[in-house]
Amino acid sequence: MPYIWIAFVAFFLTACASENSAQERNATNFSEKTSTVQNLTTFDKTTMLQNILDNVLLADVSLLKSETEALSISIKNLQNTPTNIALSEAQNAWKVTMETWKRVQANYVEDEIFLSNGIDEIRNLLDLSDFVNPSKKKPSFYAGELLNSGDDVASMRLSARERTYLVLESLLFDVSDETDYKDNSRRAELAVKISELLLDAVIELESYWQNDERFISNIDGESMDNILNKMIDNVYKSRETRLGDPAGLTQASGAVVDPLLVESLPSQTSKEHIINRILGLEKLYLGGEGLGFDDYLISKGLIKENNALKIQITDSIRALSAISGSLKSAITEDPEAVKVAFDSLGELLTAVQITLPAAIDLVPKIVEADGD
Repeated sequence: MPYIWIAFVAFFLTACASENSAQERNATNFSEKTSTVQNLTTFDKTTMLQNILDNVLLADVSLLKSETEALSISIKNLQNTPTNIALSEAQNAWKVTMETWKRVQANYVEDEIFLSNGIDEIRNLLDLSDFVNPSKKKPSFYAGELLNSGDDVASMRLSARERTYLVLESLLFDVSDETDYKDNSRRAELAVKISELLLDAVIELESYWQNDERFISNIDGESMDNILNKMIDNVYKSRETRLGDPAGLTQASGAVVDPLLVESLPSQTSKEHIINRILGLEKLYLGGEGLGFDDYLISKGLIKENNALKIQITDSIRALSAISGSLKSAITEDPEAVKVAFDSLGELLTAVQITLPAAIDLVPKIVEADGD
């Protein structure tokens, strides 16, 4: 399966103006934003890019920072007081942080620069025995794979930051109860270290994006082109590597179904990760409550095209939310629902590769979707 890495901005996947969970999200309120744009002469692309930077990218990174701080505190509490309550609080904090991270993820232009050194540092701190679950007497799936980029992780194409979050997931979720922390103190020590590393990386990322001149300096060229290609890359990864590969729906999978390739095994939140990535795309497209690409299309009189694209985003979220239970179980127990979501994401990929580029007069980097 051809894979084209396109730098990504789609993690501006932030909480999309609703406190409801992704599964509960009602498509009828998905874009209540009222556009005041009338025609092209009144549309200011600089204002749109500034709005996306301030109210989508930086706003999401700020939220991610506060949530990562809370995550770090909860893990330190677990280290100091290893109880079931402390463990549950740390697990919940990880889930909350991951929701925001997935909405922000496509945002990162050069993910590796923020965590590649950190991964090496973590590797030097631990060995496989650190991940041994005392009650199971065996290492976690992630111990060797995530940090050492084994074959499964290579096929999942995980970035440094993704692997770091998932290593932390393994430390927090691949346990039976608080006794696993009492009997293996290294587990808590490593979880604290990783949470601190992630917080430092988010702070660095926030500083990176605060240089807004780089983002809005080339309105008609690089900036708009990068955003478009990041949107395409977000949908591509969501459909192909996060959903299609483990479900055996892509050429790369060879039609082999392997539920173990879902992104988050211990916490069983892989489906929610994909939903939040698309919610991030939606927020980016709408520009939050300010000027977005939807307004730009309206300014050019492309109302029908704008509505069609918004509907396709909504349909994709609905299809993903309709998958019952965890993605791992649904792949074998409800393959029809998984296929419907896969096809819906394929239609969304076509929309962001054809409809949107034509509207904003740009030529996208085309990625070839499998399973069509």
